[in-house]
Amino acid sequence: MLSMLSRIDARMTSSLHCFISVIRGKGGQDLDLQGKTSSDLMGLRWFSRINTVLIFLIGVMGLVSCSQDESGGEGPIITKVNIALDSVQFQKVYNLIDQGEQDSLLLYLSHPDPSFRVLAIRGFSGMMDEAYIDTVGSGILDPIPEVRRITAYVLGQSYHERAVPYLLKVFQNQDSLGIDPMTFRYALEGMGKCADSSFLSHLAGITTYQPTDTLLMEGQCLGLLKMAERGFSDPTATARMVKYLKDTVYSRSVRLIAANYLAVENSNNREIYRQELIESFEAEENPEIRMFIGTAIGKSGSEAESWIRRTLRIEKDDRVCIALLRGCTALPLAVRHRIWAGTLRDQNSQVARTAAGLIMEYGSSVYSDTYANWAFGNYAPEVYARLLGAGNKYVSNVRFRQMVQDLIFRRMRSTKDPFLKSDFIMAAGQRMETARHLIAYDAEETPPVVRISIIEALIQAANAADRLGSRERQFLIERWESGDVAALAVLSPFFAKNKMWFPELTADKARWTAQSTAISMPGGIEARMAVDKARQQLFGIEYDPLFYRKDQFYTHPVDWKLYEQLSDQPRAEIFTSAGAMAVELFKKEAPATVLNFIQLAESGYYDGKLIHRVVPNFVLQGGGNRGDGYGSMDYTIRSEVGPQYYDQSGILGMASAGLHTESQQWFVTLRPALHLNGRYTQFARVVSGQDILPLIRRGDQIETIKIHR
Repeated sequence: MLSMLSRIDARMTSSLHCFISVIRGKGGQDLDLQGKTSSDLMGLRWFSRINTVLIFLIGVMGLVSCSQDESGGEGPIITKVNIALDSVQFQKVYNLIDQGEQDSLLLYLSHPDPSFRVLAIRGFSGMMDEAYIDTVGSGILDPIPEVRRITAYVLGQSYHERAVPYLLKVFQNQDSLGIDPMTFRYALEGMGKCADSSFLSHLAGITTYQPTDTLLMEGQCLGLLKMAERGFSDPTATARMVKYLKDTVYSRSVRLIAANYLAVENSNNREIYRQELIESFEAEENPEIRMFIGTAIGKSGSEAESWIRRTLRIEKDDRVCIALLRGCTALPLAVRHRIWAGTLRDQNSQVARTAAGLIMEYGSSVYSDTYANWAFGNYAPEVYARLLGAGNKYVSNVRFRQMVQDLIFRRMRSTKDPFLKSDFIMAAGQRMETARHLIAYDAEETPPVVRISIIEALIQAANAADRLGSRERQFLIERWESGDVAALAVLSPFFAKNKMWFPELTADKARWTAQSTAISMPGGIEARMAVDKARQQLFGIEYDPLFYRKDQFYTHPVDWKLYEQLSDQPRAEIFTSAGAMAVELFKKEAPATVLNFIQLAESGYYDGKLIHRVVPNFVLQGGGNRGDGYGSMDYTIRSEVGPQYYDQSGILGMASAGLHTESQQWFVTLRPALHLNGRYTQFARVVSGQDILPLIRRGDQIETIKIHR
């Protein structure tokens, strides 16, 4: 223990004081909490007195010194963590995780082998309910660093204020447990997920970390990023992130998180950092950092216009250009419109498509004549559809608008590509007078992606016009009553929000109950969730967000025999109509997901399936059995989230409607996407062929997937 104390870093003690000041008065005296309101404390419970902590630590020291074997005699304590999932004992624990057996997992939190403690606690990453915070939180003082690390991470996954006292113990007890940078990293990140805004200044005020303290700085930055994602920002935090971003002495990972923060936070003082951001952008070689700086610059005021337009002309990475364009939404109308209009003929179709989409969403009738003229221009089809949508939405001259509308329907009828057809349907949905005519194009044999696009277009038009005709109402009701999972998923929340348009349906409790009961489970889980949430809103019927954890929905156990046949680094080759890529499968981190992927691939399921979704500079997604992104197999698998991060492009994750609803659809990131961390299973990464990712378009085929076990 003395040798542990001797390694304490004075810099960490200083940072600890930042946090202790939240719960300590001046001079180190305990604050009197009796007069505090619940809003002041955000439900935090006061820590036990120091003698209780000392008693606990004495017990921990006793555990460090000795342990008992099964016969009752003393034996050496196990300190090495080695989770071997090819062992039946570990498979038993993992099966409990896969089955959502939280109470059974608790029995392993006191297991003498820390490997079992780590695995059991990690199992709570995707099901960290408030009820388990106290029990799981006890692991924060475990003598084994790996246990403390995963405990800190999992507590953060609760996103609950009750986890904060346990996270603070990491800093309080560094003298007795020693300093483990990874534990500190997860605890700092967890504070950003769980603490209220009063902790923001303390988190931003840590100044003692050095550039070599990478893990500690990552934790601080992730904590601040999570605060920003929750709507909390602070001038000190912004200044800190600008400092980390501009100085290349800090690691790539720290600068990436700092750039993410600056792209996300919404303070009004960004213009004071404009020049520093521009200098950082121009000095940064990594496009995956540069893109987030570009978004932040776009939010820094109209004075950045000339720099943005010049940069768009010379920037070679289309993802950076797209990020720059999206950042311009905060600029004045005239400024952002000039920037977007200037890229409509960009040689990269994704850049031009993004600009056209932004014009359709954020344009103005001020440019009515311009949009009318664009309707007769020669543009790439995806760009043209969005420009016609802008014309339909904003052109004020009735005759010119009718000409635009005629062009929309002419192109919609002539195109054979269902995904491109859906773009022109979206254009028609910008105004009710055109959207209502889409009903004539719906039929049983119509591709699913087209049918759901018609529904979405009618919803878009109704929301914009704040009205809905009787014919359109009846059509939407009939589509809902058809039981189609896509129609149920999209229409149920729309009906619940707009009861005045559907008075009979939204008053008929029996119809909603019958619809919920009729949904095939678990394949229709997304539709079932939407219907049941609407039932709660309409009739006060309690919605259980964890209903799908029940035994009857556990339909796809882990195939451990297949697992044991895999090498330590299994791979897959994904052949698409745009080219091939090789991916490394994360067998140890996400065994159930990897096995499911392998089973589907080797069965030939993915052969001929479509890439149905491409969001420029975000993700591409495919593998669905309908081609429209809705519906799943006749089973679901559990989420396998943990301390793996979407910190680069080329990461493969499982698409879902929420935790534990995954089945067969997967996505590939086109850039770092840190907001997906801890929410979507990460099961592979591209190791070669990443250059094909920007070439893949909606409607491209997954020709086949070859597994190398």
